[in-house]
Amino acid sequence: MEAAAVELFLAHGFEQTTVDDIAAAAGIGRSTFFRYFRTKADVLWLPFDDHFEHLAAALAKQPSDEPLTMAIIRGVMEALRESGDPQGVWLLRFVAQEELALEEQEAVRWSRWATVVTEFAATRLPGERGEVLAAMVGGTTQALIRSLLRRLTGREARTERVLDEIERELHAILQPLQGWLDEVIS
Repeated sequence: MEAAAVELFLAHGFEQTTVDDIAAAAGIGRSTFFRYFRTKADVLWLPFDDHFEHLAAALAKQPSDEPLTMAIIRGVMEALRESGDPQGVWLLRFVAQEELALEEQEAVRWSRWATVVTEFAATRLPGERGEVLAAMVGGTTQALIRSLLRRLTGREARTERVLDEIERELHAILQPLQGWLDEVIS
């Protein structure tokens, strides 16, 4: 159902695709669709919402003595790998989410994503300045992931290649931040 829905959203647009279209493409009845999803938008958002739990759990289990940016990179990558699928349907969701009709829902979810990383960073950055720095790290990481997914999905649909490139970019951009964070906190 998810693959059929995402394919239809990309081919015809989110608003133009009906639940009946999705059900027909998936070879199921309308009532079967509603057993799994409340709305057609849930096809895009339920897996993304599940990802928050994976992300929070992956970050929480990072060693406390590991530098913050490395812990974030490892946690984010673990969560992305757990949330992805080999067929690349999860990647296509990010393209489908860019529709104007979904803009508000997308913004809310990505804000929640940044909050998960911010809350984790706040546990490692002390004091009032730490709160500000945690918000900066959370927002920066979210913006980086979001822009990478948009850019990479347009040219590559294989999950592992996209994840490998995301990991390289996270190391290149976030790791240098660690020295600056150490300097500002001390």
